[in-house]
Amino acid sequence: MSDKPLADVVVLPPIPGTEILTYAIPAEMDGAVEVGTRVLVPLGKRKEAGVVVAVGNGEPAERIRTKLKPLCQVLDPEPSSIPEVIELCRWGARYYCVSFGELVAAALPIALKVSTERIIELARSPSQAELGALNDRERALLDMIGQGRLLSTRKLARLAHGPDLRPAVGSLRAKGILRLKEKTPGEGSRRADTADWYEIRQPLDRRELEQLAKRSPAQYRLYQLLSERRGPVAKAELAAVAGTAACRALARRGLVALAPPPRPSPETPLAAAGPALTAEQALAADAICKTIEERRFEVFLLHGVTGSGKTEVYLRAAERAVEKGLSVMMLVPEIALTHQLAKRIEGRFPGNLAVLHSALSKRERLAQHQRIARGHAAVVVGARSAVFAPARRLGLIIVDEEHDPSYKQEESPRYNARDLAIVRARNAPCPVVLGSATPSLESFARAIEGRYRLLELPRRVMERAMPRVEIVDLRQTRTGGPLRSGSGENRDAAFFVSPKLLAELENTLRAGEQSLLFLNRRGFANYLQCVCCGEPVLCPNCSVTLTLHASRGILLCHHCNHSRPPLDRCPACGEESLRPLGGGTERIESALRRLLPRARIERLDRDTTGRRGSLAAILARWERHEIDILIGTQMVTKGHDIPGVTLVGVILADVALGMPDFRASERAFQLLAQVAGRAGRGSQAGKVIVQTLRPAHPSVVAAQTHDYQSFAVRELAERKSLLYPPFWRLALLRVESKQPRAAEQAANTVGEWCRRVSSPTVKVTGPAPAPLERLRGVYRWHLMLRSPARSQLGRILDSVLASWRRGSHRRSCRLVIDVDPASVL
Repeated sequence: MSDKPLADVVVLPPIPGTEILTYAIPAEMDGAVEVGTRVLVPLGKRKEAGVVVAVGNGEPAERIRTKLKPLCQVLDPEPSSIPEVIELCRWGARYYCVSFGELVAAALPIALKVSTERIIELARSPSQAELGALNDRERALLDMIGQGRLLSTRKLARLAHGPDLRPAVGSLRAKGILRLKEKTPGEGSRRADTADWYEIRQPLDRRELEQLAKRSPAQYRLYQLLSERRGPVAKAELAAVAGTAACRALARRGLVALAPPPRPSPETPLAAAGPALTAEQALAADAICKTIEERRFEVFLLHGVTGSGKTEVYLRAAERAVEKGLSVMMLVPEIALTHQLAKRIEGRFPGNLAVLHSALSKRERLAQHQRIARGHAAVVVGARSAVFAPARRLGLIIVDEEHDPSYKQEESPRYNARDLAIVRARNAPCPVVLGSATPSLESFARAIEGRYRLLELPRRVMERAMPRVEIVDLRQTRTGGPLRSGSGENRDAAFFVSPKLLAELENTLRAGEQSLLFLNRRGFANYLQCVCCGEPVLCPNCSVTLTLHASRGILLCHHCNHSRPPLDRCPACGEESLRPLGGGTERIESALRRLLPRARIERLDRDTTGRRGSLAAILARWERHEIDILIGTQMVTKGHDIPGVTLVGVILADVALGMPDFRASERAFQLLAQVAGRAGRGSQAGKVIVQTLRPAHPSVVAAQTHDYQSFAVRELAERKSLLYPPFWRLALLRVESKQPRAAEQAANTVGEWCRRVSSPTVKVTGPAPAPLERLRGVYRWHLMLRSPARSQLGRILDSVLASWRRGSHRRSCRLVIDVDPASVL
């Protein structure tokens, strides 16, 4: 008796409590099922899509043969993932103490996570006698089906109005009038990559281009991009520039048309070589290229000051990998960075680029995923989740701005894409390059230890000078200065725009140059506070104040999105005495429009980039010098290379310094250094004005002199004395519940479990209320585990998880485990 072929399947989306399900592989599917194949499997009374994560032979025992259900259908002609990605998910699930199924689901486009639907349809027409005997619900259900509506059992359950018609389904089925038909996911998704590319169909002369630019700037930008590429461009990239509406408008006018995606071969020539390298760039590129040729694993930390040409080093190394027939993966922390970087990479690797990030539509993301899986794109650029891209024969992985906390997923599954990139490179094997002007202290410490190879670019390209940084002590300016006269709003602006910064903005404007202002707070005012009783207006769901957004006329919580109209009276004492306190980017914009009425001012934050294509449109105007002053949050601090920017102003450097987190000083230094690096990247020298209430803080002092080395050495010594990373490993356990007492009791129990299985090399801190004690209506208590060895933490976490699954607290509480947390809030 031969062994029975079996497939381990993870259902998508994953079902809590069921990690991996095993099914028999029918004889007719022999050879069509492999790791990464998407299949349809029976699950209870329905069928669900899933991904095969292992294939093997089972026991020939009769009980296995009779109890295992067979796979229903292979959904795609080729695997949706690759074994390397499945193994990465398996490693990540163990390390981060998360569900393997959740990580597999995170690795695939949402368009692939489909379920079958049970459709309700008419089996036969009821007789007149049967109609007369029907109750009101049965008649209502038949009326809905008779109107031609496609009803599924799920849709029927979601109907919010009228009586519950689900019982009528059972009774009419019993009478033979209705039947249920299972609708299997179709093959429409397989066509995704053939309808998402455009190319120019009708060339325009100069006069017609000028008319298009006046009539529709968005369409003009798309047409110009297509002209520059001289070939098909992905709709995803075009939409990022100006939105899908402009794409459709150009197509309706016959100026562009759908085109098949490019199919580059390994012989596809590269574009012309980039600029000449500096000596430091050449040494760095040669070291990486040698490792690529040897096909071995090594971690490089590319530490280069802002403007030193790190991207060109990336591209030279990527060229070597592509020449060898290998693929390249480049991760960036922000979606905002992908457009500018994608343009540069596409220019170097025409037709060989795929872009992945969460701003793409389901279909666009699926199209890019399929191009990568089929080997039609050798270079992949994307944000955090792109680490799971199905790129085969990896020859190089690049993690740009490796220090950025955006690489850490803050919702389950909580993984760090930077660290997963290192694991994936080790498994490939291939080199991985971690690039930053302000490396994370974890990476820098490993470079000092010799675990990573340090490559340094200490100077800017073309011998350009680093910008001069001047500190403005706000303690000296808040009680005086020329802005103190005039309206109340102008007096209020004095705290945010000092006389020194205003004078520099005016000088830059007169010189025809551009300015960038940074404040890591959005909105008009941080909160409204009563000047009579002192009470602020709080969010009803979170332990934070509501932020005033004057342009939208709302008070908004930036955590749970709760909003309400601005108040006239204090909800605590009833007096008309609420005043806006603090400020955000919207308030700075309002003040500067009054102070500098001739300046072209725009704002770049989550409020102005909510509409699709708006972010790319703002950045495009910024690049074309159609904006004189750009005000933004941390979205503007990294990656943008605009030669016309000669002045950078930091409105309030103290925002990051005040966070209750052991990484606060590091984050503040990184933000200041990164935003300062946006100045002086062209032929003109740059200047930076940093406004602060704490001018002597080590982060501010080090940022003023661009001295990463001294800051890192000092901060590492402090971390070591306090038993914090990178010297000790960290895990955060958080208990959440809608009932405050339940959260506290469960957290105390978890703390007892931790101490019971702890060892002398593990420090347990807490439990205590989280710094943000209530979030989205949920109360949060946390504990912190620290140990010099990750294995010690893993042993305790495994024990706690096992106890939690057996305990009763899980009925009213949720346990969150965050390994290597980026934030302890």
